[in-house]
Parts: sequence; structure tokens; C-alpha cells
Amino acid sequence: MLGWLPWWFAAAALPMLCTVILAMAGLVLQRPKLPENAPKLITGWPILGSIGFYFWRHDFLEGQRKKHGEQPYTFYYGRYPIVSLAGEAGRAFLFTAQQLSLHAGHSALLALPSRHQTESAHSVRSQIKLFRKILTRERFSESLPSLVTDTDLVFRQLSMSGRAVPLFPVMCRLIYQLMHRVAGIHEVAESDKLLDSSLKHFSSLEKCTALQVMFNPWPLPGMLSKLWAAISLHRLVMRVMKERRKTERVERDTLQLLMDYGEEDLEIVKCIISVLFAGLLNTGISSTWLLCYLAENRVWYEQVQAEVDMFVNKNRRTPEESVREILQRVPYNDWDTQFPSISVCLRETLRLGVYQPAYRRNMSGEDVEIPGTNQVIPKESFAFFSMGEVHMDETIYPNASEWEPARHLAGREEGAHRPHEFVGWGSGLHPCGSKAATLEITVAVVTMVALNEFWLVERNGEARKRRLPRANKNNLSVNLPTEEIYLKCSPRTNKHDGL
Repeated sequence: MLGWLPWWFAAAALPMLCTVILAMAGLVLQRPKLPENAPKLITGWPILGSIGFYFWRHDFLEGQRKKHGEQPYTFYYGRYPIVSLAGEAGRAFLFTAQQLSLHAGHSALLALPSRHQTESAHSVRSQIKLFRKILTRERFSESLPSLVTDTDLVFRQLSMSGRAVPLFPVMCRLIYQLMHRVAGIHEVAESDKLLDSSLKHFSSLEKCTALQVMFNPWPLPGMLSKLWAAISLHRLVMRVMKERRKTERVERDTLQLLMDYGEEDLEIVKCIISVLFAGLLNTGISSTWLLCYLAENRVWYEQVQAEVDMFVNKNRRTPEESVREILQRVPYNDWDTQFPSISVCLRETLRLGVYQPAYRRNMSGEDVEIPGTNQVIPKESFAFFSMGEVHMDETIYPNASEWEPARHLAGREEGAHRPHEFVGWGSGLHPCGSKAATLEITVAVVTMVALNEFWLVERNGEARKRRLPRANKNNLSVNLPTEEIYLKCSPRTNKHDGL
């Protein structure tokens, strides 16, 4: 056996070595040469570029911000050149320049399958038009009874379990279910099996490694996982459409709406997957942090509770009505306007939670000058603005690291005096479905507060006496905490609990 081991090892290692060499060579050859008037280039690792942008993104960007201030700079991330934008002028340019593509910026840096990265500007505009068709007040109003029913069931089960529950997985799954009610497929929302399997596929699309970005579209294991996830989601939507046509069954959901519009099947699939993916990254996480902050801050907990109680009592018709029955008939306009305390709590949660870079890609076919400089964003290069720069700016938000919803009340209104000082829902040309996300989060918070008393606990169920953990700002996308957060709740015993 020992006699043939070296030969076997060489036979296996040589093709692998050649593959690595070819990949590295391809990375160098595909790396575009920067024009002379590009911002100053940061020296990174040979071939790989500035790997700190992947492994310690927040720390890397903070270090560069301290070094360069508001001056633009450039670095390579694998084969991709990326240009920083900073300051008031930089963020205004990123969020309003029509030459910079949001879709192309995020697709490549999330290593999505290549089709998603190469879609034309016309295709992207068509998708945005579809978003506007489906994310309407009428669609929201029609979805509300189902949103309340789903949320009511989850939070009643939560309180009856009597256990310490890891809140992030529970809330992310619930919000994903609500997203299907508003902008997806009812068959998925109503099936635990389809809900869990499709959520797993979306999670695969969101996960990203440095190698996937640098060597996309090489068939690395992670890349194959993304491809399989995309195929599986495509097949799921197509299967539901085929079944509805075969049985002539009609549902009152977004998928049916698009089918009735006569859209092509491929456009329907792209629209459903895109709108769910766009909302999934942040809506579930933001709703969870909001409940965690309320559980930690009893002043705001009690204020929100009083607001919800007053609203429920005002809309009660008989003493026997349950919370679910009351909330199911509340019109959309009331959800949008009658919870000012929840609104400022959500805004503050987004301020603390949205700190990652916002990306765009120059798809104009030519270099684009950065306003106020003689420097350019080279064609097909990426540009970014770190949203934490403005959200943690002490001159805009004093005591910026603290969760303080009162800063958004009338008389203070921090972050509302100049454009792009609050970018929690995106800004400028960013087509963010904030109305849908706000509705889903508000329904979840109102239902939880109306039904349950809740408090933070340790994993063993004992009351948590420590402060909430900070978010791990080096996470590449979603705002996850540095440790799991547990919650306990019990049914409320007041006169409108409906139990």
C-alpha cells in the first residue's frame, strides 16, 4: 500500500493544483485595469485583493474610514474593483445616480447565479413595475385577515409552551410566512413542509463565501448549493401554477394576481422569488430586534402596550370578542397610522440595525465622475456607502449607540432634517417595499403585545440580567446578534385577551 501512495497522491493532487492555478490566473486576467483618475488603490493580497472586506468587513471599512476620511478609495475584492463613497455628498450620489445599478451591485457580491447578475436594465425595470403592481394598498388590505390569523396562532403557541424560546428563528419563519400572504403563494404559507423547505432554499441563496464571489461561476460546493436552491424555488412556483391551471383553482394571492395579469411564467417566477428574497434579508431580523429591545426597555414596553390596549379596546364590539377577531377587521389605514409608538421604535431599530454597505454597480458603459472630485467610478466597477457611517454619526444622532426611540418624536426628529440621514428603508432610487415590511412587522408586534407578557431570559429560562448582546457587525448581510437571544412569554389575563 505504501508503495503506491505517492503515485496516487500525485495523480489526485496534480489536477487539483492545475485547477487552482487556472482559477487564480483567471482571477488576475479578469481583473479590469483601473483608469488613472480612479480613487487611490489600497494594496491588498496578491490575486485575492483586500480579504478583510470579507472576513472582517465592518472592522476593515472602519479602519479605512479613519485613514481616508471622506476621500474616496479603491480596493480589489478578487477580480472586482470597489470604490468607497463617504460623507453627505457621497451618500447622496450613491442613492440618486441613475448610472449606478442596485440590482447589479448586490447580485455579484452575493454570488447569485450568473443569470441574476446579467439581467438587462430593461428586465430589472420590468420587475420593479411588477413590484409596484402587486405591493398595493388593496393587496395589503386583502391579506390582513390571514396575517392576523397566522400571527395569532404562532404567539398563542409561544405563550402556552412555557419554555425559553430562541426568538430569531421563530420570528424569521413567521415573517417569511406573512410575506407569502402579502406577496407570495398561499399554498406555501399554509403548508409547514413547503414553508420550511423554501425558507431553507432562500437561506442558501443568501449565504455567501469569499470563494463564491471571487470564483463565480466556478462549480464550488457553495455555488452548486445556490444553483440548486434557485432551481428548487423555480420548480416550486411552476408546480403551483401548473396545478392551479389543471384544477382551475383560483386563490386570492399575489401569484394568482400575476397569472391573471397574463404575465409570462418566467417573469412571474422571477417576480415572486425576487420580492420574497428582497424582504427576507431584513424584515424578519428587524422585527425580532424590535421585540428584544421592547423586552429590555420597560418604559417603551409599557408605552407600546398601552397604545395597543387602547386600540384594541376602541375597536372592541362585544366583551366576548378575541384579539384575533378584533384585529382581523381593522382596516389597513389604521395599521399604517394608529401605532406611532411602534413606528418610532421600528425606526430606531432600523437605525441601529442597518449599518452594512449599500452597493451599486456602474453599468452605464463609461466611467462616472464622483461629484466634487476629479475622480471616477470606473465602468463595471462597484461603489458603496457604509450606512453605519450616517446612522452612527453623533452629530446627527447623539448617543448614537443607544436604542432611544424618543429621538424620532416631534421636536427632535433626528435624521429627518436633510436627505439620506436615515436610510433604514434605503433611499433615493432604491425601490424598497417598506410598506409591506412595515405592515408585517406592525401586525407581529401588535399581536404579540396584545396577547402576551414577554421578557428576556437565559437559555435555562431564568430572567436575563445582562444587557442585550450587540449585533455582530462583521456579518456580511443580516444583523444577527453575537449570541442567541431567548424569550419567555405568558398569556395576558386582562379583559381583552380573548382566551
